[in-house]
Amino acid sequence: LDPKSAAVNVALGVLWKYADNFEDAEKQFQAALAIDPNYGPAYREWAETDLRWAQSVPTKASAKVKEAADQYKKYISLTDYSPESQMRYADFLINAGDFKTLQQVAADIAKSSGSNLRAYRYLGYAAYENKDYPAGLTAMNTWITKADPKRIIPRDYLYLGRLQIASGQDSLGIQALNKALELDTTQVDVYLEIAKSDFAKKKYKAAGDAYQIYSEKSRNAKLTDRFYAGFSYYFAFTVEDAKNIKDPKAPRTDSALLVKADSAFSYVIQKAGTNAPPITFIFRARIADLHESDRNNIKGLAKPYYEKFVEVALAKGPPTDDRIKNNLVEAYDYLGTYAEFKEKDEAKAAENFNKAKEIDPTDKQALDYFKRKSGGGNANRQ
Repeated sequence: LDPKSAAVNVALGVLWKYADNFEDAEKQFQAALAIDPNYGPAYREWAETDLRWAQSVPTKASAKVKEAADQYKKYISLTDYSPESQMRYADFLINAGDFKTLQQVAADIAKSSGSNLRAYRYLGYAAYENKDYPAGLTAMNTWITKADPKRIIPRDYLYLGRLQIASGQDSLGIQALNKALELDTTQVDVYLEIAKSDFAKKKYKAAGDAYQIYSEKSRNAKLTDRFYAGFSYYFAFTVEDAKNIKDPKAPRTDSALLVKADSAFSYVIQKAGTNAPPITFIFRARIADLHESDRNNIKGLAKPYYEKFVEVALAKGPPTDDRIKNNLVEAYDYLGTYAEFKEKDEAKAAENFNKAKEIDPTDKQALDYFKRKSGGGNANRQ
């Protein structure tokens, strides 16, 4: 009846949208705007269609959510800036990941009378992403304390925890992140955030547990995360747990942390194969040495790991990394000491201590060895 009606073309586009025929829906909105370039509802429905399109076709998601936000912006510029329209615009912005604009829009909504309380949620999210932590923390606290508890979702606690950690409130932040996990157990990537926070605060056992869970459950986990699980457990035993030992010289019977650490490093070596970082062998050597119960009758549990470290560290020629050099000195000192006192092989002992001294001429163990062998005089190369 009226082929030149922009409203009818938009209505037809909406029908195609609900039929999930997004291409034809888009054509109808384009036809409407060809008739009247300033017909706002065409942009609004086009935006809603783009969002539905993004949700239905993952390969189109990135482009369509951005396009949806742009279309809705055109809509409100042609109609009104009511809190309701602004709030819906905020929905599009968060889907598009435009946190800079979202923070501005959410802040404006929060200032208006009778504003939608949900604006504080978006303000908190956006402020965190924009590293405006004070504004974000204030907004999230407002949302969580004033909103109906039924409206609070796991993502809210996730952002609250992130904001609290970023603001130095680590204990509260960990509680909030755990609350997010309690409400949605699929959010396993949160464990990585918990692990990093705990590690930074030297809560090594808790960090190890979080890294371990993340490594086992997240599809995004890398071997580096498994390494940090071992790293954390090692320090939980040697630093954190050691603080509770009244007599440092007393034998340590609780080796569960060392077992967990060694298991993590072993996993990294197994999966990485020839690409395993040399440092993993050093830690396995140290752990094996800590398992030696009788210091006067060393079994050499660490020996194969130190030998493997030397092999891997030198596989590509002399190292230039100072950490690798220092670890080589450690390995040669151990192997030299083992050769001298356990194997009674002075030639092998001298060879290893010489290698340590070549890397570090001030190495105390090497200097002490040559001092003993020279009867107290200057060390001579053997």
